[in-house]
Amino acid sequence: MSWSKRSKSILIVLFTGAIVAVFVVTKIMYAPHEKTEDVEAVFTGKASDFITSINTDTTLVAGITVELVGDVTNVSDSTAVVNGNVFCQFSGEKITFKVGESVTIKGRFIGYDDLMEEVKMDKCILKK
Repeated sequence: MSWSKRSKSILIVLFTGAIVAVFVVTKIMYAPHEKTEDVEAVFTGKASDFITSINTDTTLVAGITVELVGDVTNVSDSTAVVNGNVFCQFSGEKITFKVGESVTIKGRFIGYDDLMEEVKMDKCILKK
């Protein structure tokens, strides 16, 4: 069986295209995640102001990064509650603040819990 010059060219182009496609898909799938400290905050301000603006501001959707200022009301192993209704989950950071301290926390807003009436945040870091 003999391969024509055109068949060989088509086969080489398809093989090269498949290699490039695998490379691109692999780069996209295994791309490094953005760190919280590198992402610009969409909302910066008091925790109480953020809670009141959730229902009115359409740009405050799940997945945005916010920077909130408030007083710590509860602390456990890797979580903290700010102003009694902002639940913050810290990732890989030891919590060094205590109940009653005023803190600035930056993290990813993941939603509002209607049942607990709390704002949920993860990937939080303590701003200095």
